[in-house]
Amino acid sequence: EAKIERAERLMHRYEAGGVFFARLLPVVRHLISLPAGLIRMNFWLFSVMTLLGSGLWCGVLAWFGQKAGRDHPGAIDDPVKFMDALKGDSQWLVLAVVGLAVLYVVMLKLTAPKKADAPSSA
Repeated sequence: EAKIERAERLMHRYEAGGVFFARLLPVVRHLISLPAGLIRMNFWLFSVMTLLGSGLWCGVLAWFGQKAGRDHPGAIDDPVKFMDALKGDSQWLVLAVVGLAVLYVVMLKLTAPKKADAPSSA
């Protein structure tokens, strides 16, 4: 129950931006629809943010696949060569995803409401 309430609060706060960035993050991208539905987010706004975020994510994956195919011809026929190509080229993609995740967490921390200081025991 507490997690659902927290998700609702975050959706109320970040609504459109939250959906956009959530579509860029693994795991979260599949779950963002639930809190958006709970707060009854505008369907058209949700759809546009989903289209933009998912389109960006799919575009990056398509670019990566095209680049890997161009730089490593024949890798699709040889599993070992394919894995070597993925390992060599995916480091930048992984760093970009991790960087986005870190920025998202920092944004959440900076915009989180301040907790009241605990009373001193003196």
